[in-house]
Amino acid sequence: NQWRRFQFFEKELVTADGSGNGEAHPELQKLTVNTVSSGRGQLVLGDADGCVTLCDRKFTLQKFQAYERSVTKLHQLQQQNVLVSVG
Repeated sequence: NQWRRFQFFEKELVTADGSGNGEAHPELQKLTVNTVSSGRGQLVLGDADGCVTLCDRKFTLQKFQAYERSVTKLHQLQQQNVLVSVG
């Protein structure tokens, strides 16, 4: 048997200015990500500090405190603009 390697994604550094050059996005580096969900053009990250971070296609971040402790589960509904979280 031969194993084939498929490259589905190209590796690219996410930077604050979106150029891909320079240092990694400082806000993303700070996160201790516990859970991730995606949908409706956004990546949603739940971290160990109880914060939920929304990241759009341009890597613009919006962050809010959801819980006093860590976020353990996230699910973004595909058909509605609803985010369900457990923390």
